[in-house]
Amino acid sequence: MGRERQEELERIAEFLAARNEPITIIVIGGTAKALFGLPRRTLDIDAEIACSDEAYAGLQSFLAAHKIPANIGENISQWGTIPLPQGYRERAVEILRKGSVSIKLLDPADYVFSKLARGTEIDEQDALDVCAAKRIKPDAVRNRLGLVRLPKDPETRFFLERVERFLKRLEQAVP
Repeated sequence: MGRERQEELERIAEFLAARNEPITIIVIGGTAKALFGLPRRTLDIDAEIACSDEAYAGLQSFLAAHKIPANIGENISQWGTIPLPQGYRERAVEILRKGSVSIKLLDPADYVFSKLARGTEIDEQDALDVCAAKRIKPDAVRNRLGLVRLPKDPETRFFLERVERFLKRLEQAVP
């Protein structure tokens, strides 16, 4: 990601700050991994936003006009079948503030679940990398799993299988 995504986040915050309304953005995905200080090439900024409809429409126009690749939407916990652990918004850490705009970074343990919910091999490796860098132990992942409201859905079984597989890999990498 390097400096480019950081600069784009700063430009987004500046643009939104001119609206003079409280806006919160929570960065996830490859951009979050890079902001954790880990190498990760990513093509876009993935994030959750809490704002008015007008601010969102303005942001979409701003992103298009400045050719900033982004996937920013409401409620990242509902982007897939498996939600993020309850309280993820409160655990997110502010990394940038411009006026009434707060840009936050998803908590590392919640990041693990965002990756496991998606479930690709790259996502699992990203989660392992973050666990190693942030010293997240298997028990911490198990405890955070208790905050996930698992839906009555066939995907839940596959998700739990991914979590168990991940925990075995994590126990070997970060005992």
